[in-house]
Amino acid sequence: MDAEKLEIGICDDSIYDLERIQTVFYRCIEELGYLQKENISLYTYSSGTAMDTDSSNRKYAMAFIDWEMPDLNGFDLAERLSRKNPEIKLLFVSNHGDTVFDAYEYTPFWFIRKWNMEKDMKKAMSKYFEMMITAQLHCKTVDGFGWQNIYLDKVMYAESNGHTVMIKMYDQTFYLVCKSLQAFEKEWVKYGFVRTHKSYLVNYKYIREIRSKTLCLLDNTELDISKNRRREIMELVKQQRRRLS
Repeated sequence: MDAEKLEIGICDDSIYDLERIQTVFYRCIEELGYLQKENISLYTYSSGTAMDTDSSNRKYAMAFIDWEMPDLNGFDLAERLSRKNPEIKLLFVSNHGDTVFDAYEYTPFWFIRKWNMEKDMKKAMSKYFEMMITAQLHCKTVDGFGWQNIYLDKVMYAESNGHTVMIKMYDQTFYLVCKSLQAFEKEWVKYGFVRTHKSYLVNYKYIREIRSKTLCLLDNTELDISKNRRREIMELVKQQRRRLS
């Protein structure tokens, strides 16, 4: 396996649909501009058994799976792929909208309807690459300073305290960085972060409620918002949701 490349698997017993999924996928990533075609290793399979066998030689980042196949159906294939690689992102592809309810136990990343493939594919890829965006932080450690890569999708908020910024993650871990909040704002606003207060830069996805004087986050953390800016902050959050959803 080429460690530099993102490995993608596509499995569908219809050759027409197999080629169409591949074509729409490449067109989508080209339009979104997240990744170049040469940085992808894409493998196609016309049977679940073939993909299951070859998966021992692969480290798929994601797999597009038609659930209705004769030899090994998509759900059984998904279960086998997940056992071999718990980090895999499973995307079920189907003509049947009600498949959604049957697939939940396999923790699918997304559902792509064949009759709405272009739109569903774009949403799925936008979400995937949004999750994969990382930032490198020069953090304080017990031994001094060190570099740490973090997923921006997992950052709830950044809080300024003097010359230090605390980066608070959804899993409740945090990192201390000697950098201005304004610098983070310039870098992170395009990824859905909103300046809600002179001391806070918040990931809009973790905002549960905007109250009169505070924000309530998904973990029930409350953060102050700037005085008389509630309406403006609500509009900024709406803009981010429209832009990134």
